Amino acid sequence: MIRVGFDLDKVVSLLRFAWIQAILDHFNEKFFWWLQKFRFLQRFYNCFFRIANSEIRAVMKELKERGFGVIVVSASNENYRQELEKWLSRKGFCLDKLYLKENPEEECLGYKERVTTSFCQYYIDDKQEIVDRINKSINSDGRCQAFLYQGQKKDDLLELLPLFKIFKTA
Repeated sequence: MIRVGFDLDKVVSLLRFAWIQAILDHFNEKFFWWLQKFRFLQRFYNCFFRIANSEIRAVMKELKERGFGVIVVSASNENYRQELEKWLSRKGFCLDKLYLKENPEEECLGYKERVTTSFCQYYIDDKQEIVDRINKSINSDGRCQAFLYQGQKKDDLLELLPLFKIFKTA
């Protein structure tokens, strides 16, 4: 089965207030890893700050209807799984698997490279450095192709995926 992976933050979910993202970008990953241990903070963040990206939700639904596998990849703490799964379900996202980082010492780039090349044929992320790393180091053997998400609409996102074009014309 062909699987398409999506990054969680800034792709599947967006932040309600842009200024919050600017503040959050200044903190390091280990700080967020530590914060995600607290269920109250997880729920608070999901309720008041995280919003569903309707374009990505529509893309996921279309892919599932066409027989593709859909996964979400995040460098979030494994302790956050229960709250994230609830949030994704409540917001109507249809996916096969949620991959979360288990080791706080593993760098985000290495983690996403490892997971996407093992489980995806296509991957959509909002960070150019992640897209570049996957495409340069991995795509040489054809295991995964990454695409940059920049707020594209559903039809534009589906056009990125080469195999979807085949199914679309069939």
